[in-house]
Formats: sequence, C-alpha cells, structure tokens
Amino acid sequence: MKAGVYSRVSTPGQEDGTSLELQERASVAMALSQGYEVPQEFRWREVWSGADLYRPVFDQVRAAAARGDIGALFLYHHNRLGRDPLHNSMAYAELRSTGVDVQFVEGNMEDTPEGRLLLYVQGYASQQERRLFAQRSMDNKAAIAKSGRLPVGCGAGLFGYDYLRETKERVVNESEAAVVRLAFALALGGMNDFQIALKLNEMGFRTKRGAKWEHRTVSRMLANESYVGVDYYGRHRWRRLEGNVREVTPRPEEEVIRIEGFTPPIISRAVFDGVQERKCEPRPRATASKKAYLLTSFSRCMSCGSPIVGACLNRKWRYYRCRATVPTASQPATCNERYIPADELEEAVWDLVSEVVCDPSVIVSELQSRFESGSGNTADEKARLVREVQELGREQARLLGLRQKDKEGLIDEEILLSQLAPVKALSDEKRRALAELEEQERGRDDAAFYQRRIVGVCEKVSSKLETLDFDGKRELLGAFRVKVHATRDEFRVVLEVSPKVTTTVRTWESMLPWRYALILKPRPGEWFAVKPKSSRRKRPSS
Repeated sequence: MKAGVYSRVSTPGQEDGTSLELQERASVAMALSQGYEVPQEFRWREVWSGADLYRPVFDQVRAAAARGDIGALFLYHHNRLGRDPLHNSMAYAELRSTGVDVQFVEGNMEDTPEGRLLLYVQGYASQQERRLFAQRSMDNKAAIAKSGRLPVGCGAGLFGYDYLRETKERVVNESEAAVVRLAFALALGGMNDFQIALKLNEMGFRTKRGAKWEHRTVSRMLANESYVGVDYYGRHRWRRLEGNVREVTPRPEEEVIRIEGFTPPIISRAVFDGVQERKCEPRPRATASKKAYLLTSFSRCMSCGSPIVGACLNRKWRYYRCRATVPTASQPATCNERYIPADELEEAVWDLVSEVVCDPSVIVSELQSRFESGSGNTADEKARLVREVQELGREQARLLGLRQKDKEGLIDEEILLSQLAPVKALSDEKRRALAELEEQERGRDDAAFYQRRIVGVCEKVSSKLETLDFDGKRELLGAFRVKVHATRDEFRVVLEVSPKVTTTVRTWESMLPWRYALILKPRPGEWFAVKPKSSRRKRPSS
C-alpha cells in the first residue's frame, strides 16, 4: 500500500538547513518499517507558515487523500500539521474521514477520543509557544534598538552601505555613496524624481539588487534619514493575514525608537533638509489642466491592457492616451496606440450605457435564454457548502464532547470555549451562504422574478439620467462597474449588472469610426460567471 510523507518549515531560512531533509528521512523510514511504499510523487515538502490551514502543498495532500491515492500519511511531528489546535483537529479529522491513517514520528497517538484530545492540547501548546517566541523576539529587538544598534540587516541592505553580519555593523560603500550624493545634488539642482531616475539609468548606475532606477525608488532614497546618520526602529506594525500577505499599519510616534550613530552619514543635514524643502515646493506642470475626465479609472487600452489616462494639449484639447505610450525612467514606451478624443469617447460610452439602462430588453432577453438553456448550475457549490457545514458540525460536536468527557478537569474550559467560538462563527457563515444558494436555486425556475427586479432597477436609474452631474455619472459608472477597453478605432464596454444578470454580446454600428460591443455579466461570485476575453498584456511570471 502507498503512503505519503509531508514535511514543512515556516520560513525559507529554515530550508537552508537540514530540517526538511531530516523530517522526510525519518518519516519515510517509519513508513517503510510498517510495510508501506512511499513513491517520490507522494513526498511533499512545503515552506509555509503553520498558522494557515489552507496551504498550497498541503492542499495537494488533502486532495490525494480524498482521491484515495494514499492509505497513510506520515509526519515528523504534530506541529507539522499546523500551529493552531483548531486547525490541527480539523485537518486530522478530514484526513481520517477519507480512510487515511495519520501517524507522527514523534509523539504518535491512537485515533481515540483521548488521542484527539492529546492532539488538541499539544496544538494549543505549540500555538502558545509560537506566540511567546514572537513576543520574546520583539522584546529582544526593541532592547537592541534602545541600545543604539539596529537589530537586523534588512534584505539586500540600504543602498550606499554594506552590512557586516559578523560585526553587525553598517559601513559606507564608497561607489554607491557617490551615487547617493549625486542624486541629492541633482535634487537640489531642481530635478524631480523621474528625471533623477532617468539620469542615473543613462549613466549606467543600478540599484542594490541590480535593477534600473524607478522614480519611487529615488523618492524613498531622498526621504531616508539614514543618510544623515539617523535610523528608526518600530515605525510600522506588521500583522499577518494569510500566507505571505501582511497588513502594515503605522505605530504611534511615542513607540518609535530613534537610533543615532549606528549608520555613518553620507550627506550633511543641511543638504538633506534642502532636498526636503525642494520636494515640498509646488511644481507647475506644462500639461496641467483643471478639466475632468469621466472615464478615468474605468478605461484600459484594448491593445496592451494598460490604463488609459486623461491628458490635455495647450490646456484646451482633452484626449485619452494609453499610459504605456510614454516611456518611464526604467523602460521605453511599449505601446504605439494613437490618442483618443475625450469628448467623442465619453459621449459614445455614456450614450451606450444610457441606452442599456433605459431599455433593459437586451438583459431580459439574454436572461430568459439562459434560464431556458438550463445553464447556471449551482450543484457543485451547494455540495461543497453542505460538506463544509457537516464537517464543522462534527467539529462542534467533538469539542462539546471533550468537555463532557473531561471528568477530571484536565481541559481549561475558557480555552475550549475560545476554540469553539470561531468554529460556530464559521459554521453560521457557511449556513448563511448555503441558505442564499438554496434561495437562488428556488428562484431559477422563475425567470420573471429576476426580470422584474432588473427592469425595476433600470427604471429607477433611467429616471434620473438627465439630472446627473459629472460626479453622479461617475457614481453610476462605478455602480455598474463599467470597464472600457478602447483604441482610437474601436472600443468595448463591459457592464456588471446585478441581480443575477448573465452574459450577452451585441454589436452596434454608428456614424462614428468605432465598433463597440456591449458585454453584460454578473458580479464575481454570482451565477453565470463568464469571463470576457482579456486584452491585458501578459506579464512574465515571477
């Protein structure tokens, strides 16, 4: 019988050692000793935080277990499942429900109520250990900062300096320091960030990572007080949301630690303050205009997918242009589309949107055809929600059962209730989603119900079209989530209409030299989610 092996570390730094190798070697040895076969494709390794239940590689493990590809799963320790006791219990229960025997090299247990209780308690201990370790690390770093040193060298380091890990010092890199002095001198001379970045790239200078200079990179460098010998620690608070996604919020000024003397200054305080004053001065733009652009943030280039922005010639002639037609500091222009007259494009788009709002027959007819064709099946989504509700119900029952069986008082009731609350909240959320889906299914047989709702919404909107000012028109475009894909020769308008509107494509011919198509589709997560052909340029995968 085949078995799988799952090994995990939290950070790439741990992967440099032998942690993953040791985990896999010990787990494979245990599986072989019990007569299992461990193919190479079932030896999963992952670098991901154990605080997340849904991890990319672990999802592959769960999928393999659900398909019946493996009969057992071996892990080095219970905390390889995760660092949250609730997540550990849910993952263990899910794997066991598929018939997979889950075993641990260290701290193995039997699949009994007592064993699952032990797994939960061990997961809680791991969670507390992780919190205490994080708190101790933060306290230690703050103490180092208060002593006048930076706790760690960050990333590739600060441009203009080298970080010596042996002595934990920051020393001046003279070749890079010359570039820093040049950038500050150019800023004092009146150049803006874009011009400085362009100048540095023309001279062949590169950033710390070897990339071309961008105006944002220059802006951050010119505002960094480290170049005058002043550092700050704890300016921001980081909170992990999911996976590698983090939320960054500024800390109060009284919590920020100021460090002086750690970083050798490259420029004087007078030069730094002069640059800050220079950056605060208003810079008149030759193309500055107070004219408003109705389709700003709603339009993209049909050729390359870049945003289309408003521009003005001689402070009088309004037009739209693809942002990629103008070179940046680090790359040349990548699109050669011509400018689009703003008045004509805005008038054509608004007329088209108004036509649809005033006459929703296109939407209604397409909705009717969709209902008649029987598309929009929600059976898979409903089955998934039913499974999740049942799984969460079993988890609630298990946690309540632990409290009833704990006659000796080994489990802290507050801890148990704190773990039961999020399970109940998630179960209620899934039940509400399931109820909404069942309500949608009941309404599928009554197309007239949705037709009346759509017609009613359009009637309310159309009665106010003539009185809308500029801001009102933009609010309407935003409410319908209008997206315009345009060139000088043609354009396409995409509207997302709610409730429960399907997709249709129609073409109108006009006296104008444009061919415009209308695409109506539901909002994300609703029925009949049909994606139009994207006109975005493909970005290289990182």
